[in-house]
Amino acid sequence: MKSRFLIWCLALFISAPVLAEWQLMNDQSVVSFVSIKKNSVGEVHQFKQISGSVAESGAVNLAIDLSSVETNIPIRNDRMKELLFEVASFATADASGVIPISRFSAMNAGDSYNLSVPLRLSLHGKEKQFTAELTMTRLSKDRLLVTSFKPVVISAKDFNLEAGIEALRKIANLSDIATAVPVSVSLVFQRQRRVGRQIN
Repeated sequence: MKSRFLIWCLALFISAPVLAEWQLMNDQSVVSFVSIKKNSVGEVHQFKQISGSVAESGAVNLAIDLSSVETNIPIRNDRMKELLFEVASFATADASGVIPISRFSAMNAGDSYNLSVPLRLSLHGKEKQFTAELTMTRLSKDRLLVTSFKPVVISAKDFNLEAGIEALRKIANLSDIATAVPVSVSLVFQRQRRVGRQIN
């Protein structure tokens, strides 16, 4: 009797489908922004450490390590971390929202579609709601790419970052630094599996 019960449990476990949670692949993902100084000099920067996930429900959570900012100039990296982001007090920028992950099951590899996603961004102790214009692409059965087809413009005044930008301007002896920056993303997620209901 005991052996039959064990066989039944094993069969149930093997036959059960899997739930999907999608983990962000940091080494294949990019969050970048463009700064403008002296009215016309634009430079592209990025964050090198990003973590995040998409739940089976489509809930997205993204955490950006602000101390990983990369501007290709080490002293400028340090100044941004200390004077602008104040990473000792505000270590990450966090974004959350919901994407229609259920549509993924109807997509073939290479298929993509555009969508508007309300996102909440927490940065420097402040929160603000944005609408992100994104493209979702199925790379393979278990890989999902989310990119921005329009950048999100982040304003310093919404997150109490104006004083930090002014501090950067003074220490670098610049005439001006723009107080709004466009931010773009390219995020690759890998599906993880566990026992339960499956999204194809």
